[in-house]
Amino acid sequence: MFALVSSLLFPGLGHLYIHRIIEGFIFLSGTILIIYMSNFLVALQYTLLGSFTMGISVLDPQWALFLPSIYCFAAYEAYVLCVECNKAFKKEQKQFLQKSFQFPNYQLLESKEK
Repeated sequence: MFALVSSLLFPGLGHLYIHRIIEGFIFLSGTILIIYMSNFLVALQYTLLGSFTMGISVLDPQWALFLPSIYCFAAYEAYVLCVECNKAFKKEQKQFLQKSFQFPNYQLLESKEK
């Protein structure tokens, strides 16, 4: 869940959290490039100062429309990868514990209640 929140904060941080370093830096650099090319920060500054028309005129919509898809995809992928990593960890942990601590001839009794 923290990977999802990290990716919603800034795309790529969730991937860095789950040790997908290359993908994380690709998302980070791509997001920075899109923010720079769309003049998003300048438009945000004008908007916060109350000059909405100036903010709209400065913003490049062709670049700015990439931001929602990048944010959503980065958050979704970080969440899915984190869930899959957790499933793999649980499977490996189960195998390790059975191999290391369970008696070889131990069998579970089946319950009669169904």
